[in-house]
Amino acid sequence: MVLLILIWAVGGCDRGGNFLEPVRELCRARCGCSGDADPTATARFEQYLGANAATYERAVAAATAWFDQTKVDPAELRSKGIKGKKKLAELLNSYVSLSRRADSPQEKAHMQRRMADVVAVTRTAAYHDMGGIPDLQFKQDATSYLRVAYLMDTVGLDTTLYRREIAKVKARLDGHMGIRGANQQMAFHNYYTHFGLKEPFPLASGFDRSEIAARTDPYKLDSNGVYRFTHEVFVPYDFGLRPDADFFSDDDLVYIRRALDILLPAYVYKGDPDLVAELVSCAWYVGYVETPRLQEALEYLLGSQNADGSWGRYKSMEKRYGAYVRQGWYLHTTMVVVEALMTVFEKAPERPASAAVIEFAGLGHSFNDKGR
Repeated sequence: MVLLILIWAVGGCDRGGNFLEPVRELCRARCGCSGDADPTATARFEQYLGANAATYERAVAAATAWFDQTKVDPAELRSKGIKGKKKLAELLNSYVSLSRRADSPQEKAHMQRRMADVVAVTRTAAYHDMGGIPDLQFKQDATSYLRVAYLMDTVGLDTTLYRREIAKVKARLDGHMGIRGANQQMAFHNYYTHFGLKEPFPLASGFDRSEIAARTDPYKLDSNGVYRFTHEVFVPYDFGLRPDADFFSDDDLVYIRRALDILLPAYVYKGDPDLVAELVSCAWYVGYVETPRLQEALEYLLGSQNADGSWGRYKSMEKRYGAYVRQGWYLHTTMVVVEALMTVFEKAPERPASAAVIEFAGLGHSFNDKGR
């Protein structure tokens, strides 16, 4: 009966609502969210990865085929009420991730072709419309606009024109920084640093207003709050591009791990592959592999892939968006699931200590310095 009540309480809430608070005690009773580590869990987890390596390979191959059939035209998507530049960033991000695991000349060439195809639109004048679009659209597109250029740089694609266009809207970007959320300001700090832009104020100070810094009770986080939490973890690790980041204090890590112990099983039971995947990546970034929650989450992700290679269940959105639900919803979920699976199964080696460090201007520490 407890399990039935839990499933009803978790599954009966729409995305964006807070389903955790009403079932706090039930989640503790059913999921065992005590935070106690199992000393044998790490060894069992390694065995699990080995036993499921072939399943993982098939899942990524199917997802790659799905990405190959996905087209993103930012202007077309915007005309349908979908954030086109955000979707361009998501598709490019997917191929940047996949290119890191490509080991044959054929795979590498394929990834290069696909990335070049995806960003071809950035060479058109229409794409660089940031100076003339309405303020709300500018706010919606700005992060993704910079991220696309940043990702292009990471794989050696030419951003000469793109950088000139970014410089043209720098003043408008500055004007929006004060209304950005904590994780967004942290992300913009990365981009401003990368592109050599002067910050209007220390953007990294956004962390002081984060869910992590506030030690928000994980049971009180709704889906949007969990999204903020995951991105507060993602940014110091540069979404997996900087796995050796050492930004969080010991107290931060205690809080993050407790939150993961609560949120991972809860969102598995809710059946939300999008947030489960983001939480899996967070767990790996902070080195929390001894928790059995991580294996349970991976089992859920590997077992919930759609027949076409994507992840997610968005049938209800098809009534409004038709075929564009592919880009509008399935793309993000498939991107974060593939990223999570690759993060864990590929176990990317740590970067050397000489790797580039992004300084937290005005705060006296960097993403590689523990403590604040």
